[in-house]
Amino acid sequence: MIRAAGDLLPRPAFFQFRRRPLAAMPLTITPATTGAGPLAIDLQGILPERVSHLGLAAIERLAAACSGELEHGRTVALLAGRIFDQLAEPLELVRGDRQLLECAARLQDVGYVINYDQHHKHSYHLIRNSRLPGLRPHDVEIVANVARYHRGAHPKRKHEHLARLAAEDQRRVQCMAAILRLAGGLDRSRSQQVRDVIVKVDDGRVLVEVTADQEPQVDIWGAERRTDLFEKVFGMPLAIRWSGAAAVAG
Repeated sequence: MIRAAGDLLPRPAFFQFRRRPLAAMPLTITPATTGAGPLAIDLQGILPERVSHLGLAAIERLAAACSGELEHGRTVALLAGRIFDQLAEPLELVRGDRQLLECAARLQDVGYVINYDQHHKHSYHLIRNSRLPGLRPHDVEIVANVARYHRGAHPKRKHEHLARLAAEDQRRVQCMAAILRLAGGLDRSRSQQVRDVIVKVDDGRVLVEVTADQEPQVDIWGAERRTDLFEKVFGMPLAIRWSGAAAVAG
């Protein structure tokens, strides 16, 4: 029988020794923090491969400086991308949003550096005011909103930062945030136990089959607690089950 979260897992260890007044932890988001450098000023004409490299480096630096949970962020990004890929066609997702979703997954917890309990809100402001090469300002705004909604309240039009977006962009944020919550729950234990997911849509229902060496009870429980936004946004019930360990290639 799985117990309540408070009995199972403490707050991230990173936060336990960082819990100090904000005044004691000055943070300035600069090119040195993000690795952007002068190239962030004008990205016109830079090869896409170079932009991609710079963007990844900036995300890594910002996550390392602020979240302290790099492996968790990488795992969530991987799982979110896998879920997105398998739902893109049946749920008519915007194909280009996969990269933005992965960026949000890597940066969702940067708000830890300010405050744990409201870190999702602080993540929004830190991301929005960071320079991430390869992402247009509008893309950064989308990423910041998706990270904001990886936990806490559901996206609501009365929220000022969401209301600034066009209706179609609000829908994109809702879709990505729903997937991000699910992916984050699948690494609730912070153990990177879940290795892959197979997502099936059939008869108006979504089934997520989880691949792990051992049954990841905590992670499945964590994801099941975070299905409400997904079911609301996509209008379909979602179930999660362990499919067993990954097959070993011969």
